[in-house]
This record gives sequence, structure tokens and C-alpha cells, in this order.
Amino acid sequence: ERRFADMKAKANRKTVTVAQIVTDYMEDRKNLPSHKVMKFYWKNAERHFGNLLPEHITGEVCQAYIKSRPSAAAETLRKEIGLVRAAIRWKDRASPAVFKMPPSSPPRETYLTRDQYRLLLNACERQYLKLYVMLAIATAGRKSAILELTWDRVDFERGLISLGKGEKRMKGRATVPMTESLRVELEKAREVSLSAYVIEHGARQVKEIGKGFRQAAKRANLEVTPHDLRRSA
Repeated sequence: ERRFADMKAKANRKTVTVAQIVTDYMEDRKNLPSHKVMKFYWKNAERHFGNLLPEHITGEVCQAYIKSRPSAAAETLRKEIGLVRAAIRWKDRASPAVFKMPPSSPPRETYLTRDQYRLLLNACERQYLKLYVMLAIATAGRKSAILELTWDRVDFERGLISLGKGEKRMKGRATVPMTESLRVELEKAREVSLSAYVIEHGARQVKEIGKGFRQAAKRANLEVTPHDLRRSA
């Protein structure tokens, strides 16, 4: 029976495509916060790796994928290929698949000056995006912490903002004081708020600000990411 099981497992490895393996892997992790990001990375990688069998993946195959996307950042490519690798290793630790990653990009060292911050702020056409930028600079919070911030954790009486929400985390989220300018914007936003979330639009939580942020940065003629605000703070 054991020999039959081994033969069956080998047969399955030869017939299950990378697309099915990655789909099963993401389904297994559908309740994790990273599930949405996995789907984003797989959208690009699927066209190249999806129809392959694990044993078809070699360093040369990975290198061809890297060359096929010359405008993609090295870290993005590493995460896309890394997703495929993680899924295949999850399915079969003994898989013969071989992966080659692009070299890591040097760490960003972008810091906004006060003038650049004002340019970015003025380029934010949506009020929720302006409030996001102000919160990012005032609290040094991560993007996810700011987008998840709810009004019950904004203490106007004591002038404090609690980025944490009581959940157990390896690295806790801070409680920080409001600046005067931020307090003014928060009070305005609270008066017209229609949801529990500070960063809202159309009575709903804003879950992603990437596109609007990039457009504002372009209008301000700045090469800046949301994480650069945290670094600048």
C-alpha cells in the first residue's frame, strides 16, 4: 500500500500544473491578510508559470520571466517568483523545481523635506488622501495601520491616536499625540464621517490608496511611496 501511495504521489506531481498548485496554496491561506497581495502577484506570474509542471521550472525559466518584465521592480519580481516557489514547496518539499531570483534592490533612502511634504499635500485632490498623508507624517504609522484606524481610537480629549486595536502582534502599534494641524483636519473629517473608519470615502473604508497616491505624487513631481512617508516621519 505504501508503494502504491508513493507511485500515486509521483503521478500526481507530474500532472498537476503550477497554476493548480498556486490556486490551492492561496485557497489554503484565504483567511490571511496577505491573500489579496498573493492574488496580485500571481496575476502577473500566472502567464509565464501557470501551464508548467513543477519539474519544468529551472533557473533559465525564471531568468526568462525576469527578462520579459523589464519595467518591473526587482523586489516585485522576487515576490512573484517567491510566491510560486512557496506554493510548490508547500505542495512538495522534494520538488525538483529550481528558482532563480533577481538581486535585491538597494534599500530606498527617500526622505521628504518639509517643502516636498507640502507639495504632496497640496496635490491630494481627495480629502481622504490628504488626511492619510497627514496621519502618515504625524504618526509614522504603516499604511495598513492608518487605513484600519477607527474613530474610537482617536481621543480628541487627550489628543492621542492609538494605531493599535488590541490584537496580539509581534510588534505593537504605537499611541501618538496629535499635531494641531492634524487635529483640525480630524475634527473636520469626524463631523462628516459616515463610517467607523477615519480614512473613508462614500461611507466606506478606503482599503487601498496606491493609485490616488501615485497620481498625487506625479502632480507634485515627486518620486515617493506611502512607506517613504513613514521613513520621513
